[in-house]
Amino acid sequence: MLNLNFVPDDYIRSNESRRTNLMYLVLLVVVMAGLGGSFVTIKIR
Repeated sequence: MLNLNFVPDDYIRSNESRRTNLMYLVLLVVVMAGLGGSFVTIKIR
């Protein structure tokens, strides 16, 4: 079967880059929330 791809390659690369950036941003937020939560927990005790 002939594989037809109507989506430009730069759009696919841009989409993958956006997804990667979003994943790293979420990871950064999770790490910062963990650090902030541990800091607050240590200061409360």
